Amino acid sequence: MKYEIIDNFLDKNLFKKFKKELFSDSKTPWFYRESQDRLRKEKSNPWFSLGFFNKGSRDYPNLDKYLFIIYKKLNCKELIESRANLCLKSNIQYEPFFHIDFEYPNVKTCIFYMNNTDGGTWLNINNKKILIKCVENRALIFDCKIKHAAQQHTNTSRRIVININYTF
Repeated sequence: MKYEIIDNFLDKNLFKKFKKELFSDSKTPWFYRESQDRLRKEKSNPWFSLGFFNKGSRDYPNLDKYLFIIYKKLNCKELIESRANLCLKSNIQYEPFFHIDFEYPNVKTCIFYMNNTDGGTWLNINNKKILIKCVENRALIFDCKIKHAAQQHTNTSRRIVININYTF
């Protein structure tokens, strides 16, 4: 199982416009989630999500002009889910919660980083943990069956990534 990192995934000017809309629109309907670690007994590490597309339903089409460019660059055949995740600054480092998003065959996951933070994404490949740094305009693409986890950040107020699951 492999992964790929593509820096400067979107054109610089397009990325700046996308980031400005996502970060500054006070009308964006972020939804509160109690814990990234939904299988843990204690509730920890709250976050927010913004659904764009989920199993055939378009939830928030306001950013489609940017998202469709990303989907095209990924050679996305069929979308399964597309959403933004907003994590808040944390001074507590939780144990990474490794998971897979879906157990479908021929599915890839893309994590597209919207800002620079000292957090990132852990991948667990053949019991080897690899930390991918959170660099804005970076796309991390991997087989959906690779377990991954968010790494908390401590240096900015929020970390936003776009999480896309798609067939290829």
